[in-house]
Amino acid sequence: MAGKVLIDPYVVINGTNLTNYTKAVTLPLEREDLDATTAGSGGAREHAKGLESGTISFTFLDSFGTGEVDAVLYAAFKADGAVSFEVRADSDAVGTSNPKWTGNLQVTQYNMGGEVGQLAQKELEFPTTGPTVRATS
Repeated sequence: MAGKVLIDPYVVINGTNLTNYTKAVTLPLEREDLDATTAGSGGAREHAKGLESGTISFTFLDSFGTGEVDAVLYAAFKADGAVSFEVRADSDAVGTSNPKWTGNLQVTQYNMGGEVGQLAQKELEFPTTGPTVRATS
């Protein structure tokens, strides 16, 4: 079975392309598991899907110039509203073999720093807000 090796994931946050700083991105989504059991369920639990929620996690190599990782994320952290995101497994064109996921996220955390002698990195996780959409065009 062939798999996909992530070599060049595409990441845009609030309209700024942060692909060149991205080491990792994950976007787990889930739906609430609602108990739909009734007296007529034959003695077994029944389930229904509830609301969708998700988080999006990034590892970025830090960079402090205008329009770079630190400036983009700090501005989004200080802003009151959500910001848009788009992620893809590859920076190639969107298509059936390279879908895109888009939505909005809340930048609820920010950090700066690192270890002496090591590359400065940010490892952050943000909640998505509203629907996340997967598209192939």
